[in-house]
Amino acid sequence: AANAPQTIWMYYGNAKAPASGNGQQVFDPDYTLVYHFAEANAPARDTTAYGNNAGAVVPAADGAVIGRGAQLGEGPLPLPASASLAQQAGAPFTFSAWVKPAAPAGEQALYSRREGEAELLIGLANGAPFVQLNGQRSTLAQPIPEGQWAHVALTASEGTLQLYLNGRAIAELPGALPAFTGAPVVGGDGPRATPPLGNFNGAIGG
Repeated sequence: AANAPQTIWMYYGNAKAPASGNGQQVFDPDYTLVYHFAEANAPARDTTAYGNNAGAVVPAADGAVIGRGAQLGEGPLPLPASASLAQQAGAPFTFSAWVKPAAPAGEQALYSRREGEAELLIGLANGAPFVQLNGQRSTLAQPIPEGQWAHVALTASEGTLQLYLNGRAIAELPGALPAFTGAPVVGGDGPRATPPLGNFNGAIGG
C-alpha cells in the first residue's frame, strides 16, 4: 500500500553470492527481448522468458548509462530468427535503446529487418535518428552529439510509426509494419540491403 512503510534490505561484499534476479518475473510476455549486456566475453543474454540470446560476441562497453553496454562498429549484433521475434503484419512493435555514437558520419543502422521488398530500419544519418519503412524515410531532426548517450525509441501501432529521442517525439511515418519472420539485426543492416547502411559505430546499452 502507498501509505505503508516498506523495508529494503541490501547485502554486499560477497563476490560468491549467487545471482537472485528473475527477469521472467519482471518482464511480462509482451517483452520478447531485453539485453542488459552484463555478460563479458559471451553472447548477450535475453532476460525475458523467451531466451532470445544474441548470435555473436561483441566487445563490452563499461560505464554505460545503466551498468555495462556493448561496443559496436566492427560487426553487428545478430538476433535469432525465433518465433517470439516474428512480426505479424500490422501488429504493434517497440524498440528502445541507449546509444552513444563514436563517429556519427554517414548512414548507420541501429536496427534492421528486411524480407523481400519489406523493410524496417532505425538508423542515424550523420548522427540524426530516422526510421525507414518500405523505402519511405522520416524527416531528420537534430543529431546526437558525438560521444554522448541518448535514448532512441520507436513505437508502431494503429498504422503509425513514432520515433523518439530522449523521450521527445521527433518524427512520424504513416503505415503499418509488414510481416517479418527472419532474423533482425542490431547495429548493422540486413543481407538484402542494396546498398546497405553502415554498421553503427559506438556503444549501445539496454
